[in-house]
Amino acid sequence: MIPIAVNLHVITLDELCFCFPEPLALVIQLLQKSPKLSQLEVETAHESWSRDYCPSILEKRDTWFSDQHLCKLKTLQVKEFRGSRTQMHLIKIILSASPALEEVVIMKSKNYPLDLSEALEITTKMIRSPRASPKAQVIILDTK
Repeated sequence: MIPIAVNLHVITLDELCFCFPEPLALVIQLLQKSPKLSQLEVETAHESWSRDYCPSILEKRDTWFSDQHLCKLKTLQVKEFRGSRTQMHLIKIILSASPALEEVVIMKSKNYPLDLSEALEITTKMIRSPRASPKAQVIILDTK
């Protein structure tokens, strides 16, 4: 169990592997226990998204966050983005649970470049995703 991190404003998660539900559950607990979080940076391990499967924990997303949990989050940055279902679900969940969110920066993976049609499909999905913040902008950057 993670104690409440009352004064935690920035979280940087490097080299995360979400191939299994345990690390994802730990990240969710950390986010739930950080009421003043304003910036979240997630960099995934290169091999982490090689299997395009979505852990069952993602399907319970309605129970993850109440209106209070991500109420101060303003910036989400995702590095090494490959467009996997797991990555997409995680971003959509944060979009729908963050009423103060201003910017979502998605940095494509250098090792797994997306072609133009994939980038357009991802952009379309993000634009259509429900958002708690009407100000939230989704920015997709090419990291060549």
